[in-house]
Amino acid sequence: MSNLLANRNTLQMLQGVEGYPQWLSWVYEKPLSQLENECEDLWLERLLHTAMAIEEQVEFVEHHPDMSVSEKKNDILSLTDRLRDFIDVIGFVPTNKGIENSGYLKSLEKKNSKQPSKEQISPQVISIKQENKFRQYLRKRLTGPSKVTLPIIWNELRISEGETIDNLIEITSVSGNSKASVVKWLDDETGAVGDSLTRESVGKAISELKKDIKNKIK
Repeated sequence: MSNLLANRNTLQMLQGVEGYPQWLSWVYEKPLSQLENECEDLWLERLLHTAMAIEEQVEFVEHHPDMSVSEKKNDILSLTDRLRDFIDVIGFVPTNKGIENSGYLKSLEKKNSKQPSKEQISPQVISIKQENKFRQYLRKRLTGPSKVTLPIIWNELRISEGETIDNLIEITSVSGNSKASVVKWLDDETGAVGDSLTRESVGKAISELKKDIKNKIK
């Protein structure tokens, strides 16, 4: 990446991050998961400010007159790849300008949406299409009074292993915290085995439901 940085960016103004090396470290090296010394509000504030600064940098690079096309392309690709990490962690990109709906991220989604091979399909189901019991469980959590994020949901699933949640789903097993980690569950009413879901697909389902809930409120 080039060493050019947007002036008066959000991290500089609100988090005191100075200079390009420190900005890079904050954006790429700080984990997006909640740190031990962070309360939830400070963690969400950090994620918001980081995502906003990345979005500002994308706009800055896009319109910079002295950068070559290849430099712009490389910088924007790296920045938008980092924004996709936010989707994996909290289910959406927390910015105020809507870069999540921009051509950058959508073009990347199209490249990654090719039909997976049969070996890739099980047990890592890519998305939750139907309003099954698992999706009903997520919708109930997202319409509740407290803020819900993917890490919170995944932790609840983990501590509920072997138990039933809300008379909707029984959690049989939960593995790891990576994108490919899997939750296995049963329909509590019928005992039917639900599709095994990756952590990534649960995050995508949360993002879809948040948008659906928001649209219905309008």
